Amino acid sequence: MRFSAATNIRERMQQLIRCIYPAQRQERGFTVVEMLVVIPIIVVVVGVLVAALVGLLSSIVISNQRGSLTYTMEDALDQIEQDVRLATKVESKAVAANWAQHYASDNVLILTQYATDRNPSDPQRELIYLNSQASPCRSQAELAAKLYRTNSPLTVKVVYFVQGTTLWRRTIVPSQYEFNATNPSNNTMCGQPWQQSTCNYIGGTCKALDTRVASNVSSIRFGYATGFNQAASTTPNDSTTVVSATIDIAALSTGQTIHARGSMQARRINN
Repeated sequence: MRFSAATNIRERMQQLIRCIYPAQRQERGFTVVEMLVVIPIIVVVVGVLVAALVGLLSSIVISNQRGSLTYTMEDALDQIEQDVRLATKVESKAVAANWAQHYASDNVLILTQYATDRNPSDPQRELIYLNSQASPCRSQAELAAKLYRTNSPLTVKVVYFVQGTTLWRRTIVPSQYEFNATNPSNNTMCGQPWQQSTCNYIGGTCKALDTRVASNVSSIRFGYATGFNQAASTTPNDSTTVVSATIDIAALSTGQTIHARGSMQARRINN
């Protein structure tokens, strides 16, 4: 009986130990068949996620590029509109053909504007007048009296033209006139123009570089009319008061050609 009781106690102790410290189960790995099923699924899921991420990044890049092109296009049209509003006359291409060969194309706009002593947008600006026998400006007293304001004003040319895919703005100030405030005896104009002649280089009569208005210009077209809602022509004349401009700017982005197109109409108000 004592032996049986001891055995019974030992068995109970072993059961208790097994309850407290259960034997570790052997975990089996993936079989070859399971791997062949799971791996393609993982590859497909990863491919879908990568494609979605690439598409998202591509959309962001295209959106940013289109926004940049749109800003460039609108800024170019704003500059053209501002110059048209300051124009006294819209010149024909025949005038420009005498200056430079690349002006004599459809992608050119030639405007005549008054020369001013300050930025034309400055409300304190004044026109620059030419000297005349009737109302000269060849002495300090004559300059102070400003009787020369009845003379003819000096005019400059503003030219928009395309070279390659770049739209440029050029200013041409007549070089035969001179002004000297301290020694005005030889003055042929009665003030110093704020405007400066520009070229694609600096030297001689060219005091500054042409202004780059827009790059990546795919096309630009100018139209001329005698008023709003009137039929537009490709050739200006003395009756032209309204100028229209249509511009297309294009650039390659993530393998796609992105466009920004716009147009404007403006009336010259300086007669």
